[in-house]
Amino acid sequence: MYLNNVFCTLLFIILSIFLPACRVAEWGKQTFYQGCKINVDLSRAREYLRTARVYDQFATQGIFNVLWLSEDVLRAYSKLYAEKFALDENAEMKLFERQKANFNNDIISFYILAYVPGNDDPLIVDKCNGDEIPWKIYLKSGETAYEPILIKEVVFQEEFKIIFDKIFTRFKTQYLVQFNLKDSKTNEPLINPAQPLTLCLNSTKRKVAIIWNLDDQGNLVTQFDEYGICKCPRCPDQTCEACMCAKIK
Repeated sequence: MYLNNVFCTLLFIILSIFLPACRVAEWGKQTFYQGCKINVDLSRAREYLRTARVYDQFATQGIFNVLWLSEDVLRAYSKLYAEKFALDENAEMKLFERQKANFNNDIISFYILAYVPGNDDPLIVDKCNGDEIPWKIYLKSGETAYEPILIKEVVFQEEFKIIFDKIFTRFKTQYLVQFNLKDSKTNEPLINPAQPLTLCLNSTKRKVAIIWNLDDQGNLVTQFDEYGICKCPRCPDQTCEACMCAKIK
């Protein structure tokens, strides 16, 4: 009997707290005009988003959110931009083509959000102070690793922040990182589209591989959710192996 009274009392308290809050929230929506939501499907674009969290026991060593600027991502950006500026389909398509030209077929580009405790610029060497780079980044294909041709701190446009969604915070440093896709001398492809695309981040203590699995035509195989959480239980055992044996060319 005593337990029933306690349960009823707790249930009454919980309902007293949450039910009025629901009513207040509904009243607020009805009283204060919320505007119309922009309905752009970002599910495909967010499949190119990956997240790596690296810890030393309980201490955070680094958090990296990586968005591959693929055609699907650029298409989503163009749709969001077109909605904001009321562009028609023709203008939207021209915008999309310009974006593809900016990130041309000879270069693969990534937007990266990086957070490393105690370091505001974890991917770039501070040449003025002579500090060493905390995390080294490279792109792996087969047994070869390629250094980036560009690592630049940038400010993301609002449309890309929306694609990152809740992952984006002002406490993370924003980067544009680019790699060559073709050899500058022979014009031969450096990346095999039939192999997984692997972005590796190495420090003196830890390393992590961020992977996009591709089919034979080089199209993305959906294996992760929109926040980069892997659905495959074996992947945590494969992340370190994915970075091994790769040598800078």
